[in-house]
Parts: sequence; C-alpha cells; structure tokens
Amino acid sequence: MVEALTDALNGVEVPGLRVYPDVGPGVSPPGVVLGVPTFQWETPGSEPTSARWPVFLIVPRTDRALRQLWELLLPVTAALDGVVDVVVVTASPSAYPTSGGELPAYEIQIEVSL
Repeated sequence: MVEALTDALNGVEVPGLRVYPDVGPGVSPPGVVLGVPTFQWETPGSEPTSARWPVFLIVPRTDRALRQLWELLLPVTAALDGVVDVVVVTASPSAYPTSGGELPAYEIQIEVSL
C-alpha cells in the first residue's frame, strides 16, 4: 500500500512537492510524509482488515504558509482518494516536527481497506 500511496502522491502536479514514504525529521517542504498506520482486525487470529493512515502535508514556515496549505490540500487529497480502497476521512491543521523546528501542516487521515 505504501507504494500505491507514494505513486499517487508523486503524480500530484505541484512543482517542488516532495514525497516521503517514511516518518523522519529530515524533510524539506513543501512535502507529504506518510505516517505510521493504525491497523484494525475484525476477528481474532485474522489478518488486519483496514488501516487508518496519517498523511502529513507540510509547507515552509512563512507568511504564505496558510495559503500554501490550502492550495496544496485539494490536489493531495484528490490523489489519495484516487487510490483503490483508500478514502480521505479528515484533514486537520497540525504542526510537523523537524530537526529545524515545527512546520505548518495538515494531518490528513485516510482509511484503507486491506
């Protein structure tokens, strides 16, 4: 699923948008970071049936941060919604921790059927 999400996000036609398939402090905005999913099981002893995945949309800390987040949110969520078995659930304002300090972000929650 990580590959499908990464491929979809790499297809977003926004100049300079970077995709990070792993959580880490070494990111360069603007970018999208795939977080660590929470898995759900319907019955004991079975494989997971779904996952809730945080996806962080991050931008530089500037006076244009809010506008840039709004401009990027719809193309990024559309790309995620275009992946089979993925539904965007929420997008909440957030901050993403980096080695240089926190960056403005949206935490996008997606539901994935497995």
